[in-house]
Amino acid sequence: AHLAQSGLTVTERPPNRLLVGAVGSVEALERAFGVEIHALDYRGRRHYAAMGEPTLPADLAASVLGVVGLDDLVERRPRHGVVTPVAAPRAKLDAPPHCCALGPQDIAHLYNDGPTYDGSGETIVIAGAYRWDDGDNTAFAAEWGLPALPAGSGQVCTGPAASAACQFSAQNSIEVALDVEYAHGVAPAARILNYMAKSTALVDFTAAYNRIVTDNPGHVVTTSWGACEADIPSGTLAADDAIFANANAIGQSWFAASGDSGSRDCHNTAHVDNPASSPHVIGVGGTTPTCSSGLTPASPACAGYGSETAWNGSGGGVSGTFARPPFQTGCGVPAGTLRLVPDVALEADPSPGNYVLENGTWFIVAGTSIAAPQWAGFLAELDQRAGGAGFGNPGALLYGLCGTAAYHDITSGSNGDYTAAAGYDMVTGLGTISADTFFAAAVPTPGTTTTSVSTTSTTTSPTTASTTTTTPVTGSTTTTIAACPADGFSGLRCALAGGLARPECADDTLRRRIERRFRRATRLIDRAERASPARARRLVTKAASALASSKRMVERSDVSPDCYQALLALLEDGRERAERLAASLQALKPL
Repeated sequence: AHLAQSGLTVTERPPNRLLVGAVGSVEALERAFGVEIHALDYRGRRHYAAMGEPTLPADLAASVLGVVGLDDLVERRPRHGVVTPVAAPRAKLDAPPHCCALGPQDIAHLYNDGPTYDGSGETIVIAGAYRWDDGDNTAFAAEWGLPALPAGSGQVCTGPAASAACQFSAQNSIEVALDVEYAHGVAPAARILNYMAKSTALVDFTAAYNRIVTDNPGHVVTTSWGACEADIPSGTLAADDAIFANANAIGQSWFAASGDSGSRDCHNTAHVDNPASSPHVIGVGGTTPTCSSGLTPASPACAGYGSETAWNGSGGGVSGTFARPPFQTGCGVPAGTLRLVPDVALEADPSPGNYVLENGTWFIVAGTSIAAPQWAGFLAELDQRAGGAGFGNPGALLYGLCGTAAYHDITSGSNGDYTAAAGYDMVTGLGTISADTFFAAAVPTPGTTTTSVSTTSTTTSPTTASTTTTTPVTGSTTTTIAACPADGFSGLRCALAGGLARPECADDTLRRRIERRFRRATRLIDRAERASPARARRLVTKAASALASSKRMVERSDVSPDCYQALLALLEDGRERAERLAASLQALKPL
């Protein structure tokens, strides 16, 4: 009502009710938000900007995180550091920087990504701007012996079809070219969808982010478009972060390039890039790789992993806005209360760089823009191994594997203000992936996880598995159930599915009563996923209560020991997942 009374026209109200789109005259905007909007020249271009912070009536302000779009001073920009035209990738050129760059097979050899997983059944979403060229994708795939993009891949304009940033551009489509080519290179059987903002303005990226959440077309999202966190208005940061939290809650995992300017993302002082700085997004930094052999004119292919150092352009540091997420602890993480960037890393140095085909021309491209879509590809392969339910925010999973052979720990190199070191650091995060080892550690058995549970107590791990590990008082009982994502609607639904028709309870009269409780909780979760955040929170809380009462029922029963162990672990795990999901929904404020 306030918007209409001020003379604005509401144009959009997405299903998750996190945004309200409105248009109107400058005068109407000034009335609605208590600001003056001026035209000004900035860096050689004409812009508009609101003078002062927007205000709203008190009864409305309590439910609004921020107002987005009252200026166009800051834009999202691609995070590819260097673009160099070259001859065809298999040409044996004589000298750096042209010989020799990396292609998809080199990445597989470098990061131990065997042929077992290819992203089948998965969808990777690119959040960015500008259209890819189908001919480039076809030629790139043919060059490297990859299959064509699978059926269902495509492009979605999140604004009017004629929007400038929804068109192919010989000057601007290099980013989406490298995104699709290297996500496809890592996970060649995964569908890829390119969600394009209608412009590179912050407000249009906010709308594109939210469209990806409301459409929910896939479990893995990558973006290589960023801006210095310090330059982004607080309202935009808050709105975007609420969207990313919603994304995690429905099972989406987001990856973002951490930037290519080292620790000083803007103003020649220590700043981080956003959205990599969001605690609901995995920030991806960069390294300088060395192959065990190859990458020479005589032998241009990378034979395998040699070593890595931190790339000096890798974005990293301390957020000035976001609190440190619970998963970012231990393993060398320094003391403090603010979010640290990046979380992980991958090759990004211009030497050697990566071959990219755009508009029929081959380039060598570098930067964390290359690293983020490849990490998205690896997570798509992991999700395939886990059964395809989605992981939500994989932060707990990633940090839970710190210090293991799942990563190459990068211990040398610097991005300016920070230096790589054992464990976590603000240049390369936890390190780079050793894919096959990472997959086996994250999901020990494809599609399942094996857990022992106690006859007297259970200890739930919030990392990746959907069950618990303790030592039984007498003997050992092993329960095999489907592996589940760490959090979110998909993780909770997966955990509840594990409570149906337990083979250990086949002869127990309590079985049907417990199964009814699981089904009721599942129906509540299904309703919650389609509801507004406030109603979803209430429904998820009801599901948690149903599981808690079921646990008490089991504790008072005289079921067999095996059934007791299986049900008690599942019910406690489901209850804790529901409570975590309800807590995450508490932070989402619908309009």
